[in-house]
Amino acid sequence: MTTDHTPDLPTPDQDLMRRIACGEAQALLELRARHDGTLYEIAYAVLEDPTDATHVVSEAFLQAVRGAMQFNPDCGCVPVWLTGMVLRRACDVLLTRTRQNAAWRVSGVGDGPGTQSTRS
Repeated sequence: MTTDHTPDLPTPDQDLMRRIACGEAQALLELRARHDGTLYEIAYAVLEDPTDATHVVSEAFLQAVRGAMQFNPDCGCVPVWLTGMVLRRACDVLLTRTRQNAAWRVSGVGDGPGTQSTRS
C-alpha cells in the first residue's frame, strides 16, 4: 500500500535566507536551530571559552540577518558562509585577547586578568 503523503523535508538553507531577508523571524529561529550547535563547537575549539564562543555565534547570526539581502547562493552555501563569519569573529577575539595580555605584561601588572606577574 502506498500513500501520497510525504514527510515534510527540512527547509533548504537558501530558502531560509530568502525568508530572513524578507524579515521573517521564524526563519532565523530555524536557521539558528539548524546550525547553532556546529557553529558553537567551532567557536569553542578556537576560543576555548564558552562565553566568548556563545557571543561569537550570536554575532554571526546578527551579521547573517544584516547580510541576508546580499547573500548569493552562487558564491557558496549558507553553512560555509556562517562558519566564515564565526571564524573571522573568533580570530578578532583572539587578537584582542593577545593585545590585552601584552598590555598587561608591559604595564608590569601581570600577564592579564586573573594572573600573577612573573616579574620580581
